[in-house]
Amino acid sequence: MRVTAGQAHPETGIEEGTRWAIDSLIQLAQQTRGLPIQLVYENHAKPGVWEYTDFSQPPPIFLKIARAVRASGIKINFDTGNAAAFSDDPVGLLAQVIQDVETIHASDSSTRGALNHTLLGTGCSPFPQYFALLKQAGWNGWICMEEASNLDKAGIQKAAAYIRQTWQSIP
Repeated sequence: MRVTAGQAHPETGIEEGTRWAIDSLIQLAQQTRGLPIQLVYENHAKPGVWEYTDFSQPPPIFLKIARAVRASGIKINFDTGNAAAFSDDPVGLLAQVIQDVETIHASDSSTRGALNHTLLGTGCSPFPQYFALLKQAGWNGWICMEEASNLDKAGIQKAAAYIRQTWQSIP
């Protein structure tokens, strides 16, 4: 089950918001312990229905929260497009949480600094580098696609073919 830090309301300071997110995620992990679900914390951006971006969109905040909830059993759902759009070193960001990555949320952005979804493999997400790092770490989990290029079935087919081909091309 994907979990996030919630919206970054402007009246909430970084320290306060970080503490709230950590405390809430740990409490959620405690409440779901023993249930047949795995919580995965995502380096999230901003869904269309939210007024504000995710509180932990900036990579330093995401990393602080991810490290703080590690012992609770919460894993990571690493969003490739969010990392590529908002991190100066998206592969380095993945490397810092690789030991906790449960799932990969394959998405792509046409630009850095803003999440502008595009067909997977045509934007700034460094999929070959991501996948090489994952394979080097022995990771073999789920890759879920966020195909948001609005190309309908053709976009899904192209995205799936790109992800499969890129994954398989890494030794």
